[in-house]
Amino acid sequence: MMDANSSGRSTLRILDGVRILVVEDNLFNTLAINAYLRHWGCDMDHASNGIEALQRLNPSHHLVLMDIHMPEMDGLEATHLLRLRGETLPIIALTADYTLDEQQDIYGGGFSAILYKPIKPRELLDQIQQFTGQPSSMADGVADELLP
Repeated sequence: MMDANSSGRSTLRILDGVRILVVEDNLFNTLAINAYLRHWGCDMDHASNGIEALQRLNPSHHLVLMDIHMPEMDGLEATHLLRLRGETLPIIALTADYTLDEQQDIYGGGFSAILYKPIKPRELLDQIQQFTGQPSSMADGVADELLP
């Protein structure tokens, strides 16, 4: 299903009702992810570092997209603290570091999955759908309409 948003662009509603906390300190990455999520009908909240993530996460969020390398508090520490306080929602790591050590730190630190930067919309959507139980967009025939 498609709707027109306030800018006149079409909006896919494939993630309608999904709310995501995006924890990312890079403005360009935040704007790109925000454009994808809005295009797919998803609600997004933003935090610039792990400290803000700990403050902003609430029960309305279905999933967290968490950058690993941020100032003040990185994604590994923030995720560790979220898990210590009993948060069980999926947390997907965002990183440009492809090393085995980084992967081990991420999975050992309580993350549910890894998305590598630069973020590819198809992979982002697949991960969100997998962890939120949303139907696959491939089944809906919208694979060619993923970009805003």
